This record gives sequence, structure tokens and C-alpha cells, in this order.
Amino acid sequence: LDASYFRMVTALQGWLLSGSQELNSIITQKKDASLLELYYKWLVVKNQYSRAIQMTEEQQKKEHLDPVALMEKSGDLEKSIIAQLPELQKSLGNTGASPSKTAALLKPGEVLINWVSFKYKNPENWTDSVMYAAFIISPKDKTAKFVTAFEQKPLQVLLTHYLNYSGRGVVVKPSNTRKNVLVDLYKLIWKPLLPYIKNAHKLYMIPSGLLNKISFQSLEDASHKSLLETVDVHLLNKTDELGSTSSLSKNKSTIALFGGADFDSSINGNKINIYTHLTFDYLKGSEGEVRQIDAVFKENNWNTRLYTGVAASEEKFRSLSGNN
Repeated sequence: LDASYFRMVTALQGWLLSGSQELNSIITQKKDASLLELYYKWLVVKNQYSRAIQMTEEQQKKEHLDPVALMEKSGDLEKSIIAQLPELQKSLGNTGASPSKTAALLKPGEVLINWVSFKYKNPENWTDSVMYAAFIISPKDKTAKFVTAFEQKPLQVLLTHYLNYSGRGVVVKPSNTRKNVLVDLYKLIWKPLLPYIKNAHKLYMIPSGLLNKISFQSLEDASHKSLLETVDVHLLNKTDELGSTSSLSKNKSTIALFGGADFDSSINGNKINIYTHLTFDYLKGSEGEVRQIDAVFKENNWNTRLYTGVAASEEKFRSLSGNN
């Protein structure tokens, strides 16, 4: 069961990162208006859910956003889309990874931690609890260890002290306050994994859900020693990138840089606002920062590709996954 779940999770990770253009292309080619409408509804609901889980319960009620209902609706819409697309079903079936093949890509002392988040179902029905667990794979493993780590609600509480009001950046607070949050996050997120990674010196990690907001290297144990000081942590988008890390390290001469993004983009030239009720402000300072970074790399003889404005799109970012 764990192997099948791992294959399904890795297939969906690959699709979510690089398959949106493929999915958009398939739907466009079919010229099915009802399917296209279903696709846009799915995108809207996904983004409403992403926004809802960053809010307090009071804010959710004020804006009439129910994260549980949105999660269920997103899942139902996704199933409906996939059911109507045999091409996508075939693609998903061919892209999942097996634990043993993933383990073969790891060297001694390396461990993969593939996080998953899912709505908990008791024997009777679905609950409002979102659980976080991790597939842990070491070299020569035939199966993945599945470790249930924590429930999402305490993580949401801690993130209110860790992120700014918009949920988009780490808060800079007095050191004692910040260290306490980092220690509490360590206890919640990292401590359950320790028995399974105690001999590892390099960790490859694929976050899920709200864990994408965490800077893992900054988490601190009870003695305030950060992970950065104790283990080498590398974040990946999907398991496929394990096979490309060695080749990437040999050719550090090209870099893609994103900044000053214009989030008011379009799909296939159609000015359809899929981010209904969402606001992503233009961050003027980020364009200046990324241009300065671009200049530094050029001075050091790197080939740079700079993406700003509408060019700094999610689709472009995903298309480069595993190649930069």
C-alpha cells in the first residue's frame, strides 16, 4: 500500500510542477467549453484554498472561505477533469516513482524525506484535520518508511508568529521570540523524524502544504543549534530531481533569476482572472534586488537568464524545474 501511495504522490508532484502546460494544452486541443470551464473553476478553487489556510478562523468566516469545503471541492473537480482525459491518466501512470528506484539514486549517508499532507478520514467519515506525514527513503531501501508526524492546526498557530501578516515572508522579531518559534517548529516538524534520519549527513527534502513556508535550515533544537549547523539539507520539487543533482553540481555556470513578478497574468491570451478574491501585490523592491544579483553573477562569469514582469510567470518557473 505504501509503495502504491508513494508512486501516486510522486506522479502528482511531477504533474503539478510541470504538467499544467500539458493539461492546458490537452484541454485547449479538445475545444470542449464545459471542460475548459471545469478547468478554470478548479484553478479558482485551488487558489481560494491556498488563501484560506493562511487565514485565522475569524478571517475565514469574514470572507466566507471554508478550507475543508474548498479542499473537498478541489478534489472533486480534479477527479472530474482527470476522468475526462485518458491522455492525462496515461501520463500520470507513467510518471510515478518506486521506492527502490528512488533509493538507488541515493549515496551512503543520504536520505530522502518526501512530505505529504492529507485530510484525515476516520472509520466513519472525513474530519477537518489535515495530517502531515513523510516518506523516508535511505540507500538500498526496498520500501519507504511512512511516518505520521503532526496535525496542521498547531503548525498554523506557530506560523502566525513566524510569518508576516500576508503569509509571504519570515518575521524579523527580537531574537528570543524568534528562537522560541524556531524551537517549537523543530519539535513539531523535525523531532518525529529523528529516529529515522539519525545517521544521515545529507537530506533531500520535498515539502508539502504549509511546509513550503518553512526555512528548514533555520529550525533550532533545544540548545538553539540550527539544522544548518548539523546537517546538509537540499530542497527538491519532485523525486525526479534526485537523478539530476549530481549533473547540476558539475556545471555551475548558468542560472535563472526571477523577480519583480507581475502576478496579473493571463492563460492562453484570455484575460480570465483565475485568482478571484486574491491579491498579489507587485513587489517593486524585488526587481531591484534580482537585477543586483544578476549583476553579481555576470561579474563572476555566469550565464544568466533574468525574468521580470509578466515573464516571471509561474508557468516559466515550472518549465525550468530540474534544469537550473
